[in-house]
Amino acid sequence: FFKQKTAYEIPLRLVGSEMCIRDRVEEYSRLLQQTRDQAVERMMADAEKKGANAIICFRIQSSTIAQGASEVVAYGTAVIFED
Repeated sequence: FFKQKTAYEIPLRLVGSEMCIRDRVEEYSRLLQQTRDQAVERMMADAEKKGANAIICFRIQSSTIAQGASEVVAYGTAVIFED
């Protein structure tokens, strides 16, 4: 039978590693969100340069292109809505 470890029996090096991993995941999530925001801003700026006042069929995709590297793509159709 395995003895269940209590919190004080877990080596501190493991607790530190877990905290480091959690921090890295939080940092990666924050960077990915910033990248999404930047992709959307660039798409909107490009649409405005072309005279559009709206974007339809908007999509955003992210994918892993290599270990530790992701790409984010925002795309849609720039249109001019008239009243």
